Amino acid sequence: MGLNAVQSYPAERVLVAALLGRPASFHELGGRVTEEMFTEPGLRLVFRAFAELASRGERIDMATVEAEMFRLDHRLYGELNGVSFLSAMLQAVRNDSHIHEYVRLVQREWMLRGCVASLNKRGLEAQQPDVDVMKLLAGVTDDMDGLREHASGGVDVRMAAEVAREVLARSFRNQEAREKGEHIQVRTGFDELDDLTGGLYRGELAVLSGRPSMGKTAVALHMALQAARAGRNTLYFSIEMSEEEVYPFDAERRGGRQDPFQGDEPRGACVVGESGG
Repeated sequence: MGLNAVQSYPAERVLVAALLGRPASFHELGGRVTEEMFTEPGLRLVFRAFAELASRGERIDMATVEAEMFRLDHRLYGELNGVSFLSAMLQAVRNDSHIHEYVRLVQREWMLRGCVASLNKRGLEAQQPDVDVMKLLAGVTDDMDGLREHASGGVDVRMAAEVAREVLARSFRNQEAREKGEHIQVRTGFDELDDLTGGLYRGELAVLSGRPSMGKTAVALHMALQAARAGRNTLYFSIEMSEEEVYPFDAERRGGRQDPFQGDEPRGACVVGESGG
């Protein structure tokens, strides 16, 4: 049955029926739906059974869900007669092809209920003679932010202004450090590249790509040694070359000098690792 044909049913019932139709689709929800988003106790029990099985890494199918429901609440399980209370829905919802739309609908209804509850609560507070208006408004904002974060599956949801303030503050701190002569970025040792990019930045993943024998290993090793000279602890790990191969490789690049720090005492550790396979 298509999406339009099941829209007359409660969204949370449709979602649970879709999950029962293909239990493996539970792993696609990604934490966007939680037990408390369901209003019916029976649906909460079914969803909780899914979540418990998934948390233990056990197989999820109709039989294991029913067994888990009985383990969690045998009284309610008996009243529901297992998942048979959803038999009509299981016939209406034949597959999970619209499961993400069902998730959106469940989230929407839950958030609307949360908004109503929050506004009712704050409305009662607003009627108090000595109410602190700014505190009241902050409470409404916190309630709405909590709903957004919960519906996002735990992903940190923040206002753009808050993120902008943090970015600007970090930028100002970095600028002050540069004016004091501190090196925020790690220089690669290639002046033209450093002039263009500013060097390597904390938290970034830099990828060197190229055809074989074009110098990727030499460039990466040069960067690692440059970072160590600058006082940064460095790990150079190769799955192709052993440390016995790496050091002669570097020595050849440096014109035969065996000490990579000759004339320049290192302030950081440069550790070479190799694959055990």
